[in-house]
Amino acid sequence: MRKHNVFIQFSNSFNLPQNKISMIRYDNVIIRCPRKNKANICLAKKDLKQIVQEYDSLQSKTLIRFSSGQYRHILHVNGQKNIIGQIEKNENVYIMIPLKEPLDGTSQLSIQGNDENTSRAANELVNSAFGYEYEFKIDQEIDPNKEYEFYNLIVVPFLQIMNIIVTFEKDLITFTFEKDTNENTLTKAIELLSDYLETQKTKIIFKKIIKNLF
Repeated sequence: MRKHNVFIQFSNSFNLPQNKISMIRYDNVIIRCPRKNKANICLAKKDLKQIVQEYDSLQSKTLIRFSSGQYRHILHVNGQKNIIGQIEKNENVYIMIPLKEPLDGTSQLSIQGNDENTSRAANELVNSAFGYEYEFKIDQEIDPNKEYEFYNLIVVPFLQIMNIIVTFEKDLITFTFEKDTNENTLTKAIELLSDYLETQKTKIIFKKIIKNLF
């Protein structure tokens, strides 16, 4: 940046490792200058942020709404395959995924880019990182005092053994799972959930599978 007599270096972070529980955004901009101009680094940083904000307002955006289960599923898949980084690299977009799991059951991410890139990236993300979902309506809410038990007996083993992400809110329990999950696995998971709920004098009164994701 000639204005402040500094050198700005951008690095590629697309292929850096991710984990299965969060989205890691690595610092990938370095501002260098002679020691005598070090006071200009803050000025250059401020100007760079302003340029980014102005460019951001000109970009196309595609929004995708998703559930808490899908949020965990996206992070789980991304931790294994770094899907988000690959899509950003291939489509020249930026995927703004929330840093925290949605508290009210649903959230949304924004894909920013140029022209039709965002729509293509959205479809690619849904096809490669989203799962199908099974929703179960139960006749009463899970007892808050038994939530730890539900985590230990259902949430954790279902993920570790059957690769099914289980989330719940009030009287709704949701399975989020890979699209190619074996039908027998789902049947067994539903049986185990029903058996557990029966011990809590609770039962499933309605269920539906969700495959239309976007």
